[in-house]
Amino acid sequence: MARLRVRTRAAGLAIATVACLAGFGLAAGPASAAVVTGSGCTTANALTSYTFTMTHLDGTTTTSSTLNGARSGDSIVVSFNVAPGCTAQLGFASYRSPNASYNTQQTAFSSSTGTFTEGTHTLSIVAPPTTVGPNCPNPNDSTPNFSGNGANQSGAYNSTCDGSASQNGNGNGNSNKPCAGCVGNADNKNPPGQAPNGLDHNAGYECDRNQGVGQSNPAHSGCTQFQLDFVWGAPITSGPPNYGVNVIAFTFA
Repeated sequence: MARLRVRTRAAGLAIATVACLAGFGLAAGPASAAVVTGSGCTTANALTSYTFTMTHLDGTTTTSSTLNGARSGDSIVVSFNVAPGCTAQLGFASYRSPNASYNTQQTAFSSSTGTFTEGTHTLSIVAPPTTVGPNCPNPNDSTPNFSGNGANQSGAYNSTCDGSASQNGNGNGNSNKPCAGCVGNADNKNPPGQAPNGLDHNAGYECDRNQGVGQSNPAHSGCTQFQLDFVWGAPITSGPPNYGVNVIAFTFA
């Protein structure tokens, strides 16, 4: 349901293309100088290669030098080679957002990090699901009414309930209220006239800029927005993801 938008950014690596990230309003991660050590080693030469292997929910796999082609729910492994004499701290993370503008609503979903000496190594994550997940306690979300009458149809606002906290109000969730989409049978409604992902001019439904249903609440889960980052240093798991010069490769959809 989401429009796939892919950016790849590298710190001197010829195997990636540099993209402009200005205008997203997101904080950069830690400075890259402290995450590579060794005589003559820099972020430009510490990695000699890397590839991503994405195992999809249908059992097929895709291997690529970028994260382009990642799907919701994928298990993703990055395999990389650290140059002789170098030591590098690297991280891999996935994030989800119920808001199509992807501003302050990102939350970490899966992450791994480590410090690696020369040789071949791996890090793995899971991309957030964009369908009803196994931890959703609401049986209505798994048995939707898609009769085609009115809002009872499949579409961009289908439930993504997986037990995640409701984000309405302040974007931080609240453990004292039901999780997003975990109450009632409204979450699979796709009302006519509501453009997907908050792209219409009103602000009254899922993924819009309002602070109720727009941010996800107990009756409505969020949009199918997710982001993946392979970075120098440890991934940021609270606050904005790792846009900035420490990002090796990322994608969001």
